Amino acid sequence: MNPINQVLEFVVRHYPVSVYPRVLEIAAGSGRLSRLLAHKGYQVTAMDPELVIDRFAPYEQDLNCFDESTDISSYDLGIAVHPCDIHETIIERFQDSGKGLFLIPCIPDACPSPSLSKFNNNDEWLQHLEQYGLNQAELFDKNAPHYIQPFRHAFYRFGEHVSVHIMPCCKKR
Repeated sequence: MNPINQVLEFVVRHYPVSVYPRVLEIAAGSGRLSRLLAHKGYQVTAMDPELVIDRFAPYEQDLNCFDESTDISSYDLGIAVHPCDIHETIIERFQDSGKGLFLIPCIPDACPSPSLSKFNNNDEWLQHLEQYGLNQAELFDKNAPHYIQPFRHAFYRFGEHVSVHIMPCCKKR
């Protein structure tokens, strides 16, 4: 199965449109996931400063960068797939706002981001992310999908009211 379809399947299963109708996809890239979510009934805004504007897109398009001032009050769920240098900001904003967040972080071995280059390996990176609440999380799924098997220990649900899933990707097979 195509990785983007696996992510879509996961989001639809764990964040039903009836509970999370308004979605902000941060670092949306081409907008492919936003398009698929919109076709599933979600009201999606794709945010990426390098987003290619598509006037026929079934979702809103936002060319701003996500930062501390981004207003997320109208969204029920944030989704960020490999957001490079803004992992910490995203996690903090969604946790502080009590909003759902699904995050697949970049990994040092595959990301050219300067902020990740200071980590020697994926475990160090995940330990760094623990300061943002992972150490207080419960393990979400011991039978994680095959595409995250190397990171089963990093697949989490935070608290009862704020669901934040950290799901690092692994290298391509």
